[in-house]
Amino acid sequence: LKVKKLRTIRSAMNKADQKVGYFGILADEDSITGFLLAGIGHRHKKFGPNFMAVDPETTPKDKVAKFFKGLLTRGDITMILITQSVAEMIRSLIVAHTDIVPAIVEIPSKDEPYDEKKDPIMKRVNALLGSQGADD
Repeated sequence: LKVKKLRTIRSAMNKADQKVGYFGILADEDSITGFLLAGIGHRHKKFGPNFMAVDPETTPKDKVAKFFKGLLTRGDITMILITQSVAEMIRSLIVAHTDIVPAIVEIPSKDEPYDEKKDPIMKRVNALLGSQGADD
C-alpha cells in the first residue's frame, strides 16, 4: 500500500514538474545576483541562461531586445521579471506583448524605485478601475 501511494505521489510530482516554467530576468547586476542567490537562475542546454545583467548606460538596446524576444519565444519561460530602467529601453516590445504567458512584471531596482505610472499593466488596471487608484 505504501509503495503504491509513493508511486502515485511521484507520478503526480513528475507531471507537475513538466508544467512548471522558469522565470526570465532582465535587470541590473545587483538584482540579478540576488535572484541567482535565491536559486532562480537557470542555464538551458538549448536556450542558454534565463537571465541577463543590463546596464542601461552601456548595454546596447538591440542586445537587450534580442534577449527579451528570445525569452518570449522560449517554451519554458512563464514569467519575465524586468527592472523598470531596463523596461524603458524596450518599452515598445513590452507594450506589443499581449499574450498571457509569459507574463511580464516590472520590478524596482536598488537604485530606482517602482513607478506605477511607467508600468503598462498598472495603467490598464487603473483604466479598468476608472478614477480609482491603488490608494483609494
